This record gives sequence, structure tokens and C-alpha cells, in this order.
Amino acid sequence: MLDFLDDPYSKSLQIGHQDGTSLKSISCLEFSPSGGYLLVGGDNGELRVFETSTGAVVYNTSVEDGIMTAMWHPAAKRDFFFGTTQGAFLVKNFEGHPVFSGLRGQVYALAFNKNQGFLAVGISEEVHITKRLANLPGYSTAVILSSPPAEKLHAPALVDDRVRAKSLHFTRKGRQLIVSYLAHGVVCWDTKTGDILWRIVPSHESQLIGYTALSPNCRYMLLSNLTDGMDLYEVGKSHIARSFKNAGVDQDNNLPLMPRFLHGGSSVACGTSDGQVKVWKTMSGKHVEDLDHERELRSLCL
Repeated sequence: MLDFLDDPYSKSLQIGHQDGTSLKSISCLEFSPSGGYLLVGGDNGELRVFETSTGAVVYNTSVEDGIMTAMWHPAAKRDFFFGTTQGAFLVKNFEGHPVFSGLRGQVYALAFNKNQGFLAVGISEEVHITKRLANLPGYSTAVILSSPPAEKLHAPALVDDRVRAKSLHFTRKGRQLIVSYLAHGVVCWDTKTGDILWRIVPSHESQLIGYTALSPNCRYMLLSNLTDGMDLYEVGKSHIARSFKNAGVDQDNNLPLMPRFLHGGSSVACGTSDGQVKVWKTMSGKHVEDLDHERELRSLCL
């Protein structure tokens, strides 16, 4: 159920819990590039697309496995990708059952670049850069990136040594792919050669990363540090430019919260485990707003 709420500042939508085939636990939220649709995926494998102007469900499907991540095709306004514990799938024009992409395994992150036609998939312990098969619905792997460097600059030992891509960002018109790993920092790869171009080794103690966001001008990375909030880095540099401390972080129940750039990069935002969205000015670090909710926030989309 998706309800319109009266709000003194703007029209808002609320996705409610339902019985039966419900979205009882939302794992991902993504607005379409035009803002006309909202894609919502659930841990129970339910997936809905809502029209934001009316609240109507325009696409509805379910899969056997939980939805791990999802993203819209940047050029085809009714196409999107999503990942499950079994692989990556494509839905075209809100029609039919999802099409298997050909990539099998647990999918943690997705990114698409329309300049090169690349689909990047963080799957199991690998990152695949794929291209569409001619006259077929699936994708074929063009490059499998090497394992990221494991050495740490100051941590005595890896807290968690799993190789897991948490966020993927294409840049330089698809010539570079920035991969943020759970326990191996941030690495920028050349998508043609597979060479490492630069790295960010996080400065906080655990060096673990929840998720990252890339600024609109591609100069800054915003890291959810799984400790006390978010840290801002210049791309390719391993020292923190600014930190955004989050009093709502519960280190005993530390969810990998989603950081976001707002207003063309002039502001940043992040959810908290106690149900708030906090907003800061990017350059000054000034805390400017709290948006309160009743439950912990796992996903944040703009």
C-alpha cells in the first residue's frame, strides 16, 4: 500500500506494511531518472514500481530470493536492473517476468554507464564489467577485475577480510569504475585494462565501509564508516577532508547506512539506526536538518 500524506512543505508518499505478499522489510529504494517512478524491493523477494504522481502500482513481481540491490537504466525510462542472492536480472518496459542477465551468484552492487553500454556487477567476491549480447536479452562479461590489494596502512589485522563490493560508480564516461569494498577500501579501476588508477584507504579504525556516494562533480567520495557516521574524502586521497558525526548510530546494531549528496553536492545526508535522516552542509559540516521517522532507516533515495 502506498499512501499520500499531507505535508506542510511537499507532497509525500508512504509505503505501508501489508499482509500476504507485502513489502514488510524494504531492502532498496530507487527513483527513476525522471522522478516519475519509485522502485521498491523487499527482503522477501517482492518488487513493486509505483507511479509517484498517483501512487499507482505500475509493475509488480516476485522472485524466490530476496532483493539485494536495484538500479534504473539511465536511458530507458521503464527499464531497470536488480540483484538477488542468485544473480542479476533485467526488467524491460515494465513487462513480463524479469530476464536473467547470465550472471549467477549473490549480487551486492550494480552500476550502468550509457556511454560505453557497460553494466558493472558486484557478484560474490568479484566485480564483472559486462556488455549486452547482440540480439539477446542477457549480458556477457568483458572484464573481471582483480582482487583489491589487501594491505592496510595502519590496521593491525583485517576485521573482516571478505572481498565484497558495496558500491559501484562509473566515471570518465565509463573509462573508470570506482569500487567501494566492505574491507578493502576504495579502488578506481581502468575499465579497459583492469589496472588500478588510485586508492583510498579509509582512516577510521576498522576501515570497514557500509556504502559510498560519489559527488556530482566526481571530486569527492562520501563513506558510511560503520562507526560514527560519514567521512568525506577527495578522490584518490586517503585522509579525511570532513567528518559528519551521527549521534543516532548504534554501534551494537550498526546497519550499513546509505550516504547521499544533495542539492548538486552542496549538502549531504544519511539515515540513522534510530529513524532519522540527518542533513549537513558539505563544505562547512554544519548540521542543518533532521527528518524524523519511527523506525531504523536502511535505504535512502533521491
